[in-house]
Amino acid sequence: MPIESLPDLATLVAVVEAKSFTAAARRQGVTVNAVSRRLQQLEQAVGVKLVERTTRRSAPTEAGLRLYRKAVVIFDELLQAEAEAQQAHSEIEGEVRMALPAAIVTRGLLTQFERLLATNSRLRIDLRIGSSHLPGEGGIDLALATEPPPDSLALVSRKVGVHGWGLAAAPSYIKAHGQPRSPADLSDHACLRFRGDVPQSTWTLTGARGKRAVVKVSGAFECDDSRVLGDATYAGLGIGVRPEEELAAAVKRKALVHVLPGWRFGEQPAYLLTTVGRRDLPRVRVVAEAVATAVRSLR
Repeated sequence: MPIESLPDLATLVAVVEAKSFTAAARRQGVTVNAVSRRLQQLEQAVGVKLVERTTRRSAPTEAGLRLYRKAVVIFDELLQAEAEAQQAHSEIEGEVRMALPAAIVTRGLLTQFERLLATNSRLRIDLRIGSSHLPGEGGIDLALATEPPPDSLALVSRKVGVHGWGLAAAPSYIKAHGQPRSPADLSDHACLRFRGDVPQSTWTLTGARGKRAVVKVSGAFECDDSRVLGDATYAGLGIGVRPEEELAAAVKRKALVHVLPGWRFGEQPAYLLTTVGRRDLPRVRVVAEAVATAVRSLR
């Protein structure tokens, strides 16, 4: 029986790369049952088992891996054909779906988007904040990662910058609690910490000539949303972490005080991710450049 459903084939790609039905469902924006049903339909079409599933993970069979490699090429060729067809248009059009961390969505990036949309009336931007989707999954065209991307025949990545943060506090906080004079003094202050899978109990700071300091931090407020932590910093709840570009502007208008200006709160590389086919789409290319420009300005 021939394969007649591209969504079924796309589901196989998602399962192989995500290594589980649950993760594949999350990235495709469907239920686990839908993933299971699509994969069963595909296996019935080809007449062989494609994925071995256990309670903890899923792995492709030899036949599944061969089909996965072919599917990646097929999807990229379809996207390349779309890119070639769009070259005839003078105006960039269509929708670009992105998955970006909240810390990257600065006023500078939004200004870049405003310029693009003002000059391309048929361009649309769909932004997913904090989404775990990778390009090619769940309709995502672009994503930004702070770690090297996973090995995949479908993904294409380029390093677009290294961004860092500074420590900051509202003038009201400094007036009430004073300003730390050394990294060690942070232990006596309310530090606004990001609440991930593991609670943040230390901060690593980088000083002149690569000097590093690891300090214990605590406080009464923590959150799993970087944007809320930013608002908390401006509200005077404690010492927080802000992108350096934003911090400089806030200090200039006296909304924030730069805490320990000789030290930085680490640095992270930024990788812009897409796929071979999507990379050449005009709409994806111009939006990718806007994101890259905004990331480089964060230093």
